[in-house]
Amino acid sequence: MALLTQSEFINEMTEICQAEPGSITMDNLLSSLTGWDSMAIIMFIAMVDEKLGLAVNVDALASCKTIGDLAGLCEGKVV
Repeated sequence: MALLTQSEFINEMTEICQAEPGSITMDNLLSSLTGWDSMAIIMFIAMVDEKLGLAVNVDALASCKTIGDLAGLCEGKVV
């Protein structure tokens, strides 16, 4: 069963959002991240599929406000 630690998840999100290392936490608002755009959303969906073997519910994704909310979409696979 594939899992990501919170640290690994944050590292993935840092890369996806093209943010400075160490600048993203689980509490970051997605709206505050300049790199969180349509391309980042596609990259997030692909990362979750590739690393965790999950399909992201796009309706649930649309309601996410924070990085932690995104981790919550991963069905307990971010530990």
